[in-house]
Amino acid sequence: MSSARLAPVSVLQFAEGLTERQALHEIRSPVPDEERMEELKAGRQAVLTDQAQLVATGPEETGRIAAVCAARLKELKES
Repeated sequence: MSSARLAPVSVLQFAEGLTERQALHEIRSPVPDEERMEELKAGRQAVLTDQAQLVATGPEETGRIAAVCAARLKELKES
């Protein structure tokens, strides 16, 4: 994998881990928020889709995926 793809992969892996930790926190809460759980499931699926797309993308698409991932990661950190 080229170094241009390593940064987006790292961001995706971090986002996936953060999403999983937030989901576990929600599951363990006394009254889990089902809407939040659905958001986290959708977010995790989006991360997995982006990871799969990185395998066969060119530089422009890699940049687009990196930007989307950075925005998603910012949202996760703020929630």
